[in-house]
Amino acid sequence: DNNDDTWYSFTAQTQSILLRYSNAVQTITGSFGGLGYALYNGNCPTNATTVSCSSGVGFSNSYQIINGLTIGNTYLLRLFSDGINNYVSFDFCVQDVPALPVNDECTNAIPVPLTLPGTLCVSTVTANTTGSTLSVNSPACASVGSNNDDIWYSFIASANTAILRYSNCFETTSTSGASIGYSLYNACPANSTSLACTNSFGFVNGFVTLSGLTPGNSYFLRLFGSNANNYVTFNFCIQTPLPNDECINALNIPVTNGFCNTPVIGSLN
Repeated sequence: DNNDDTWYSFTAQTQSILLRYSNAVQTITGSFGGLGYALYNGNCPTNATTVSCSSGVGFSNSYQIINGLTIGNTYLLRLFSDGINNYVSFDFCVQDVPALPVNDECTNAIPVPLTLPGTLCVSTVTANTTGSTLSVNSPACASVGSNNDDIWYSFIASANTAILRYSNCFETTSTSGASIGYSLYNACPANSTSLACTNSFGFVNGFVTLSGLTPGNSYFLRLFGSNANNYVTFNFCIQTPLPNDECINALNIPVTNGFCNTPVIGSLN
C-alpha cells in the first residue's frame, strides 16, 4: 500500500493529538483518495518502531486520535496514499487535545446528586470525554477497540433502583450524533467486576435503569463513548424513584386558602 510517502515533524504540546486531513484527491484520476500514516518518536526511523500506524484512516476527509505522547518530544510523521497505484493531494493539520479531565480516573470521580424522576432531567450534568484516556481495566461489556475514553462520577443510592438518563450526545471531533456506554461499580474498580455494564444504551438520547442498589451505599459510574477514535459531549442525570410510590410514604401537602401559591408538582413517571 505504501509506495509514496512524505515526512513532517512536530513537537508534542499535549499527551494526545488529533491528526486531521481533508480534500484528499488522487492526482492521477481526480477521484477521492485516502491516507495512511506512521508516527515515530525521536530520530529518523531507520529500523525504528512506530508509536502509531495505520494504512488507511478514512476517505477524502478523516481524522485519527493518537495517544501516549510525551510533551516536549519531537515526533516524525510519515504520510502516504492509501492504495498502491496513485498519488494524493490533501490538506492536513495536527491538533492539540486538551489536558486530561479531572475525573479521568475513578479515584477522582465527581459526586453527582440524585434528581427527581421524569422523561427529562430536571437538572443536568454537562460531561465531555475530550482528552480522557482508557482506565484499567477495560469495561467488560465494551467490544475490542470500542472504548478508549472514559470519565468517572459517583453517587449515593437512595433506593434499590435509579435511572441513568442522557441527552444531546455528539462527537466533539465532528458534528455527528453519538452514543455512550456505562459501567457501574461499588468501589474503585482496580481488578473489580462491574455490577452492570452496557456498551451503548441509545443514540443522542438514552436511559437505563440501574438495579440491585443498596440505599445509602456509594457507587462509581464510568461513562464512555461507544465508538473508538472519538470523544463525546453530553448531558446526563441520575434520577431517584418517586418517594411516594407507596401509601406508607405519602407526601404531606399543605392546605391553603384561595389560589395555590406553592403548588405541589406531582409525577407518575
